[in-house]
Amino acid sequence: MSKEQTSPAMSPYLHGAYLSSILGGEEETVDGEGLGRGESLLALAAEHIEVPTYPSTPPVSTLPSELLSKIFLEVVDHPFTSPRSLPFKAAAVDLLSISSASSTFRQVATHDSALWAKVPFLNGINRNLLDLILRRSQQQPLTLRFSEDSTLPGTVDIWSLIMTEYWRVAALYIEVAESFEGIKSKTLLVMRSPALQYCFVKFHGQRNVRLDDLISNNLPPFGGEAPVLRSLDLTNCSLSPILFTFPTLTDLTVTCEGDTTTIRPFLLLQDCIQWRYQIHFLRSLKLVHCILPCNVAKFHELLLGPPLHLPILEELVFAGSMEACYQLGSILRIPDECTRDVTVKFHRDRQYESPDANIAASASLVFIPTGVKYLECSVSIIEGAKAYLRLFRAGNKYETLSFDVAQLDFQIAGVISFLIAALSIPSLPIHPTSPTDLFLRLLFDGLSRQLGPTLSSIPSLHLSFGIQSPAPHILRGFLNSMARVQKLSVEHMDVWDNPCFLSYHAKGNFPRLKRLEVPLNESTTPATMIGLTAFLKHRIGMKGVLFKASHAWVAEMGYAAVEEVPTIVGSLTEHFPPSISVDWAEAWV
Repeated sequence: MSKEQTSPAMSPYLHGAYLSSILGGEEETVDGEGLGRGESLLALAAEHIEVPTYPSTPPVSTLPSELLSKIFLEVVDHPFTSPRSLPFKAAAVDLLSISSASSTFRQVATHDSALWAKVPFLNGINRNLLDLILRRSQQQPLTLRFSEDSTLPGTVDIWSLIMTEYWRVAALYIEVAESFEGIKSKTLLVMRSPALQYCFVKFHGQRNVRLDDLISNNLPPFGGEAPVLRSLDLTNCSLSPILFTFPTLTDLTVTCEGDTTTIRPFLLLQDCIQWRYQIHFLRSLKLVHCILPCNVAKFHELLLGPPLHLPILEELVFAGSMEACYQLGSILRIPDECTRDVTVKFHRDRQYESPDANIAASASLVFIPTGVKYLECSVSIIEGAKAYLRLFRAGNKYETLSFDVAQLDFQIAGVISFLIAALSIPSLPIHPTSPTDLFLRLLFDGLSRQLGPTLSSIPSLHLSFGIQSPAPHILRGFLNSMARVQKLSVEHMDVWDNPCFLSYHAKGNFPRLKRLEVPLNESTTPATMIGLTAFLKHRIGMKGVLFKASHAWVAEMGYAAVEEVPTIVGSLTEHFPPSISVDWAEAWV
């Protein structure tokens, strides 16, 4: 009789499933050796599974145990950041699956305490399994995950185990379901956390919870003891800056994912100035729709005081209203080397007028460092997405200014303002314009006026917009200010099919333009080359075109790509002027 016929029956295992699904729904028990019944069953089944080996490849079981441990650690070390795609139990289930694969895997996994320290979770767990995980983790720093919802155990025996070992929790992931207030989370957020290095807290739903209100009896966060906390990530919740006593904090993220027209941010700009005493060593700061600007009088008062100086900040991400953007940018002092990603959002509960376009441009430009030499400019105006301007400098670092106009309500006040705005974009049948287009034209004109010297020195330009996009009208003044552009690249061939772009820039614009870069993939056909070919015939002095071939597209060809790609490029460029040199390169991004 074959081994398959004598093997014990097992339910199929689904990745991320509860342990009970492996055991046929029976409750987990622990045998005399400290092994769960599920583990004993899996180990028994593993003894009856033949692992095929091949002469040319040594079996995995022959790898050194140290290497196997590193591989297993990669498997179970899930980040579980937002948005979360795996259940919190996934790491533990993966580790138990590894333990059941073979006796060698079981030996390595069982005795590697670092692996077990990565998998503790609370939702749907029973005491025996949690106790087993904690015992096998020994004294290693723990990663603890749970969601405060209906599946979270409320029994004393579970929580007593956690409280006993909480002193060694190094990474804490907490989510609170929409219908829950986070009472159990409060218990952990006020406990002393001497080993805590990373803390992630997310409240689901349309709300922004003040963690200050969860902390009763004036207890400070983490019991006033989080000496090694490096990363704090708060979503739909916030903590007053005055309560920050984290001397080693290097990464701070505060995000509001709800509707900011109905949810009032709890972080006041005047309170954020308190951070200058608390987060001096911050390297990453992300503030997304969470800052409430102060009134004019209070803002002027803040300007008279010392700024918020973050001397070693490497990354800044900010999103908010144009007032919040301008005020934060005015009090913030960060190194020129810091990358900046700034989004100005226009809310639907407010009507915007023509002057607001220039105000928004000025607000975003507060974050752009002066005296920096930029090497490339990238502009994108895609329907349904944020319009953005990106400035690249040496070291592949860049600044991004985005404008979220999805909810923009633009009102053109006065006859003169209407005429100025209406005439700024010609009304053409193939490019019907909207109030949002008019607003963006005014906004990008404001950017070009204030960035004039910077734009005029940039040698490389990257464009992204569609065939019927009004972007050429919107960007006309902006692109006219880029007189020293020598290389023009596009995201999609649609740019070369846009008749308005061709009519604007076929002759007079970009007088120093010498080279073009265009995408090469399955959608690049002779029909998509018509506009580009016409452009080249009108441009005297052009030197060459570089086709950037999609890595996936080239990979599908295999070794034949060496011959096939040049042939394809040749057929696409047969109508190019003979003076134009043609080449191709693989695009890895």
